[in-house]
Amino acid sequence: MKKNRTLMGTVGVDSARLIIVDPRYVEFEEELSEWDEGISEGEVDFIEIPFGGNANGILFRSGLGDGTYEVYATTHEVGAWGKRITKVEIILIDDEELDLYRDDCANKLQETS
Repeated sequence: MKKNRTLMGTVGVDSARLIIVDPRYVEFEEELSEWDEGISEGEVDFIEIPFGGNANGILFRSGLGDGTYEVYATTHEVGAWGKRITKVEIILIDDEELDLYRDDCANKLQETS
């Protein structure tokens, strides 16, 4: 089974948060503010937003806040349906950045000891 990982593009963030939602529900800004407080205050990392029935969205903090994040699609051949996206991945903090931040934290801890 052939699979392929492709950069779909980037998503820009100015609110330190991202949301995954069916485009049908994009006009829900007033409802969103009810759930947004926990994310904004740093109390939680993500919230599932119920729109009714099986319609939910996920609101979450974006890595280190504002910025531009890469979005990848993994595709597979799925029988008679052909090539389909089977996974979407948003890189919020890549492995190289994560190592730098870990090293920086370790160095700061040593300096304060």
